[in-house]
Amino acid sequence: MQLRPDWLVPRVARVLLPDHQLPVSRRSEVTREKEPARTTQPARPTSAFKTRYLIGMGIYLLGANFIGVFVTSFFQSNHLDSILTTFNLFGSAIVVRTSTLAYLAMLVILLVLLARFDLIPRNFSAMTGQSSQSSRRGGSSNTNRNSSEMQEMHLLL
Repeated sequence: MQLRPDWLVPRVARVLLPDHQLPVSRRSEVTREKEPARTTQPARPTSAFKTRYLIGMGIYLLGANFIGVFVTSFFQSNHLDSILTTFNLFGSAIVVRTSTLAYLAMLVILLVLLARFDLIPRNFSAMTGQSSQSSRRGGSSNTNRNSSEMQEMHLLL
């Protein structure tokens, strides 16, 4: 078995492991034990109520009202509005016009902009206050891989 120099193991650990998973050196453990325990207040839990989401939904509703009026009047004043199709829905006639399609496209663009500026929740976990980072990373498979790397690094120490 080949012995590794003492300076090599911490450098390899810094390269292979993220910062929050680096093994704590023995010297820092000793200094932590000597420090008095701090009394801190428990952090307040994050609230599921987010005011910016209410503001974003309000912007969307007001925007939908005004955009609909402006798009319809613009298409009718420029003689661009024509009937594309008509169908019955629960006994009433539904008329789909070119201004209707333009209005729906403008609403989708408004939704994308509001989501981009984080004024509406992108998923249900964002609305309830949960972190969406764990769902993006792949969850437990990434954690299992990192813990096995940690065990290997402790064997090197």
